[in-house]
Amino acid sequence: MKTLNKRFHTSVGGLRILPLAFTALLTCLWHTPTWADPATFNGFVDTANYYRDDVGWTKNRTTAQLEFSKAFESRGAFSELSMHGTLRGSYDAVYEMNDGRFGENAGGALSYAAPGNPALAAMLGVPFPVSTNPNYAGVFPPPPIVPAPFGGTGAIPLPGVPGGTLFGSANQNDGLRFAAGDVYNYDDGGVILATPVRPCDADSRGCGLHDYMDFSENELKFADFNERLDWLRELYVDATIARNNGDELNLRFGRQQVVWGRTDLFRVLDVVNPVDFSRNNLYDEFEDSRIPMGILSAEYRFGATNFFEDINFQALWKWEKPRPHDLGQGGEPYAILGAGNLFRALNNCWDNGCTVGNFPATGIVVDFPAHSIGIRRAETRDWGDAEVGARIEGV
Repeated sequence: MKTLNKRFHTSVGGLRILPLAFTALLTCLWHTPTWADPATFNGFVDTANYYRDDVGWTKNRTTAQLEFSKAFESRGAFSELSMHGTLRGSYDAVYEMNDGRFGENAGGALSYAAPGNPALAAMLGVPFPVSTNPNYAGVFPPPPIVPAPFGGTGAIPLPGVPGGTLFGSANQNDGLRFAAGDVYNYDDGGVILATPVRPCDADSRGCGLHDYMDFSENELKFADFNERLDWLRELYVDATIARNNGDELNLRFGRQQVVWGRTDLFRVLDVVNPVDFSRNNLYDEFEDSRIPMGILSAEYRFGATNFFEDINFQALWKWEKPRPHDLGQGGEPYAILGAGNLFRALNNCWDNGCTVGNFPATGIVVDFPAHSIGIRRAETRDWGDAEVGARIEGV
């Protein structure tokens, strides 16, 4: 519990000034004597079902979304004031419907195609013959690394094999798949990594990069503060200051999406918000797959000038802790380009140790202890990592 409390405090630290500022602004708005218009509410519920050959059900997601907006009477220097919000919740039953592929029964034990490690024996100059026993992992007990005549196979056992391990039991030989096994057969001697593929609430191996304990969308557990708010798609206040010459200053403060550029499918200038590719790869509308962030936007519209039919300048301050694109967790139905499998496998290697095939050369299989190879979660400062940006757009 101490660890969880510390993590929660650290993640909230970067937002320590935000609640005060946001509360002050909302208080001013809610105490406006009269409403300009009644509040409006819109919502919908939809379901998305996808079935893939040789895989089965890959999505059975039900989504409910509620949108609301409220305009306020103009006040002081503000000619327009309004507040907008979007709430969204979803549940994907594919992890129960296809649990052998994506749920608690996904994956299994693995064997590496390097029986006896003859390549390793040759590299080390072992003076005795090495057995080519096809049993590499999952045997009981683990085969000792001794000459074949004395009962050994020459193989280095996978961590977690029943009966004993080389580097501990944190990485059991179960619930695993080869990281690129669905698209690549390793015929050219590529490095072979095993990745856990069960949901993180059932198997937490390799999940530390996101610091998020459930990627199945089925329940929300301890997460970073901004990830706790992912059900809050938007909550922002708009304020407009109009000048006598027609110029306008538009301010927007809160959790929002900021769209730069006007292209479809390809994101060239649209770089403000990260994207959740795990929802449906590239096929969701960007409006649905962008990850909203806490942003203060100030846009000054000049209108027509001597050289431009229309020109405006926008400055942004993103006060919410930076987040990367979500490429999908290893084992999820949508893990773009297999990146989620690779990252989870490498994070598992760092945390628990792992067995790597065809490394450092084809035909060699080697065990690595924890904290020797792999990748780990990058820690960022809470307040110092706020981002700023600006653009000029003219016609």
